[in-house]
Amino acid sequence: MLNDPAQLSRLLNDPEQPLQIVVAGKAHPADEGGKALIQQMVQFADSTDVRRRIVFLPDYDMAMAHAWCRAATSG
Repeated sequence: MLNDPAQLSRLLNDPEQPLQIVVAGKAHPADEGGKALIQQMVQFADSTDVRRRIVFLPDYDMAMAHAWCRAATSG
């Protein structure tokens, strides 16, 4: 997603079909690449032009997944 930040920003802010992204994850403590990728995503998501279009859920685990799935199917 971050290979072309300008394109991602355009997609997120498209006036006719804006996107919203929910990113949930947690890198393994020994996964330096994974931790760096999450840090890049969090920094990008904090940019003024996309701040309200990307949500990052830190420390995603099975309990959170269960809550999200239950909420999605109960409506």
